[in-house]
Amino acid sequence: MNKRLVLSSILGGLSLTMAVGLLGSSAWLIAMASTQPPILILEVAIVSVRFFGLSRGVFRYGERVLSHDAILRNQYQLQTDIYHKLEGVVPLKQQTSSSFFAGIIHDSEIIQDRWLRIYIPWFSAAIAGTCGISAIFYLSPHAGTLIGLLFIFSLLGIPALTQRLSLHASNLSYADETDVVSQISNISRGFLEARIYGYAELLKEKLHQTDISLANKEKVLDLGSGIGIALNILATSGAVIIGLTTAIHEVARGELGAVNIVTLTLLPLMIFDGISSLPSAFTLLGRIKSAEANIKNMIQQKPIAFGTKIPNSFEISLTGVRASWGGESLIHQPITSLIEPGVPLVVSGESGIGKSSLALAIIGLIPHEGTVRIGGEKNSDLACSEFVTLSLQGDHIFNSSIKENIRIGNPMITEDELKSILAIVELDNLISSLPRGIDTVIGTYGTQLSGGEKQRIRLARALVRTSPIYILDEPFEFLEKEQVDRISEKVFQRLSGTTLIVISHDLLTIPNATRIYLRG
Repeated sequence: MNKRLVLSSILGGLSLTMAVGLLGSSAWLIAMASTQPPILILEVAIVSVRFFGLSRGVFRYGERVLSHDAILRNQYQLQTDIYHKLEGVVPLKQQTSSSFFAGIIHDSEIIQDRWLRIYIPWFSAAIAGTCGISAIFYLSPHAGTLIGLLFIFSLLGIPALTQRLSLHASNLSYADETDVVSQISNISRGFLEARIYGYAELLKEKLHQTDISLANKEKVLDLGSGIGIALNILATSGAVIIGLTTAIHEVARGELGAVNIVTLTLLPLMIFDGISSLPSAFTLLGRIKSAEANIKNMIQQKPIAFGTKIPNSFEISLTGVRASWGGESLIHQPITSLIEPGVPLVVSGESGIGKSSLALAIIGLIPHEGTVRIGGEKNSDLACSEFVTLSLQGDHIFNSSIKENIRIGNPMITEDELKSILAIVELDNLISSLPRGIDTVIGTYGTQLSGGEKQRIRLARALVRTSPIYILDEPFEFLEKEQVDRISEKVFQRLSGTTLIVISHDLLTIPNATRIYLRG
């Protein structure tokens, strides 16, 4: 358990205790002042009021600083650990999903609510309540006992009841909460097509049903929270009534000073105020458990081990290679082949048949069956990133300049080498037409460029690297046939002598190439 969180819980309890003491001493001071006692007696109460008031602020500040510091540290560490554990496990297409990472961030934040909204307030309320009830018990054992029992019920029973009432709805996930927004976005983006094909009404009905389901869960949560709050109000009212009636009764019998009537009435009010937020907070436990389960399921995947060796040769041997993820087959047929330097391999086949997955399996980015050897060594034993250039279909285009997007592949490339690469992929004419040339910023995802221009940037990013092995996934996508013929000839000439794997749905002309056609 984090020491900062424990200390912040103690400080929170002391802050609430000071608040109880402040109200009690203030009530006693006001009541006593009406009797016009010697000023010395009032001085003690005045000092107490000042002490409790200042201490409350100091303890509260300390609790906030420590708790938020600890929570932010824990959240940072949790998110970092999650990322490192998932880095070698999650499929690339899932890693690049904004909703995937948004879900992780959301779940990690929800988990921290366990301390900020449940544990720390609960511990603080328990400390303050114990101190306050002890003071009441000192004044009146009868009132202290009854109010203490009510407090225990409010501290333990009401939160447990609230959680149970909202159990079935409290597991609202990030996906549930964002589903409506996603559907609205889906409808707005495809509104024209939906109208043309008569799909609009079905989309609206689906959105309506999702909205109803979410609203029903929210209603259950609100009901559970509302019942908890109502019970807490009843318990608070009961404690105040007990304090008042007991005080009046004992004053009438001469067992208690009249001044203490106000104190015994207001102290329970402050004590129970410290637990007023607990019923609503405990409805979050279901969400917290759901978030913990989501993260646990993600990080329990067996990580892919990456080695450190560099092979002596760069021929690639595939024996019965196929891959799957989460029960979904990524390579539909086992692949057996030998790729030698200078003899390119062209992998073609229908869309979704597993061509890109084969590239990822070769360098160990996804789990696979069968054996992949590079230079006689298993790919799991090798530092593939050191000698393999992998250009995937749809590689990310950063919101930066053309130059920076290309130099990602080799930050040390010279200007002359860069110009040579630009000429190979026929980007030189485009760059010369831009106001800032190669330093032109191309926007998020390269929105200022056409599909073919972005693809040539991706290809240039791969070519600036000097590697013995190249794996190019749809390198000429979005290019016109004449342009493909020109650029491909120059690219394959530059990469001659390397171990080259080209994934393409088109029948590319590559000298001396062998071919694999994947079938479903």
